[in-house]
Amino acid sequence: MSGLGLYFVFLIPPLIIGFVVQHWLKKTVAAQMQVGVGNGLTGAEVARQSLDRNGLKSVPVEQAPSGPLSAHS
Repeated sequence: MSGLGLYFVFLIPPLIIGFVVQHWLKKTVAAQMQVGVGNGLTGAEVARQSLDRNGLKSVPVEQAPSGPLSAHS
């Protein structure tokens, strides 16, 4: 097998697997984001209650700037 053929053997399958996993993850997250919470509170409300119960009333609760799976720093 030539160098280019070997390159494609080790490049293409991981790319395909990666795209399939990415699609599955986005689909799963989108479906789960539509499920309501049993107590009717938002994530921000739950965070605020948790912080308040632990004496951290001065810690702000902010919404993440991007999408639902973004990192907030």
